[in-house]
Amino acid sequence: MNKYRIFRANIPNSEGRVYPLQTLKKMISGAEKGTLFVKTKAYSPKLKDVIGEVTELELEGDEVVATIKFLDVPQAKTLAPTGKLIEGFSIAAEWVTNPDTTVDRLDGTTEYNDMSLQGVFVCPEKDKV
Repeated sequence: MNKYRIFRANIPNSEGRVYPLQTLKKMISGAEKGTLFVKTKAYSPKLKDVIGEVTELELEGDEVVATIKFLDVPQAKTLAPTGKLIEGFSIAAEWVTNPDTTVDRLDGTTEYNDMSLQGVFVCPEKDKV
């Protein structure tokens, strides 16, 4: 099993999104264990795209870290042949937010104050937000 950072609190990401620490803590506590899966495509409902599961979700300092267990399926063996993702790939989060609690800040960033984690997916490292 491997750990991957999926969010960092209070610092704008490459798309100008800011996730307050309290929001991330609430998201972690609301995440349903046993229902967060690793997929090859974001928001895919197809079972064939599932290649692993999130076995643990925790806050380490100001980062949300997901512990991933890859399944014994062909796509997982291609992307994570040793149980760890091959170089050039990472894990990103799929989440939904309540638009009524989203705030456009004066510095041009957007603050997300109510989020639910839906799962995670594999993406090229260069595309990770």
